[in-house]
Amino acid sequence: MSNKRHILVVDDDQFMLFTLEQFLLIKGFEVDTARDGKEAQEKVLKNRYDLLITDINMPRATGFELAQFIKDKNIGLPIILISASPEAEDYAKAKSLGDIALLTKLIPLNELYDTIEKTIDIRKKEDV
Repeated sequence: MSNKRHILVVDDDQFMLFTLEQFLLIKGFEVDTARDGKEAQEKVLKNRYDLLITDINMPRATGFELAQFIKDKNIGLPIILISASPEAEDYAKAKSLGDIALLTKLIPLNELYDTIEKTIDIRKKEDV
């Protein structure tokens, strides 16, 4: 079994999904992908992940619906939501679901990486 941190990336935009996957692989993460929230729900029930990065607006199940599913199932998976143009209500909704980061898709990849590291580190501290 690998000691790499395992991330699930969910996005219906194939280019964005590929870009994030390749960036995370280069950074040394193990990466799974899903094209919508329903596919991601199936994966989180079958696998253990250290982090979920998901788009908000997707067919079949949105990022918010996926986050609610994870919360309802008490999976305890840290989540980073991403959106091309998050609105004020998106930030409020993310906050209402717990300690969930919400980032714009336009964020530089090094800033995304910093957020990933902080989010995973927070979870490790909570697990101790």
